[in-house]
Amino acid sequence: MKTIFAVEHIVETKHKTTKEMNYYISSLAETPEKLMQITRAHRKTESLHWILDVVFSEDECRLKSEESNKTLNSFRKLAILARRTYIKSNKLSILKAMLDENHLLQIIGNFSSENL
Repeated sequence: MKTIFAVEHIVETKHKTTKEMNYYISSLAETPEKLMQITRAHRKTESLHWILDVVFSEDECRLKSEESNKTLNSFRKLAILARRTYIKSNKLSILKAMLDENHLLQIIGNFSSENL
């Protein structure tokens, strides 16, 4: 153990602001800037896994084929990317994409043509 540090996160929403303190123990002897960089990268990874588990119930998926799991995981991540890129946090648009195949294809088409 070489480093003990804390990071305060301030989360602002339309309705309230909350503060959260996270404590870390590390075997790295790094600068505060490098520790923040590592911490941010870790939070991004944890956030992605939380979305995959909570929104898509990935941990409950019982596919036996490793290839099937990889394919489904790719589609889940594509859905997350499309949502972040095109429909942001517009829940109504997400619902519309789930109910209207043409709207979903329009989102996928926009995503595909801009990223090729």
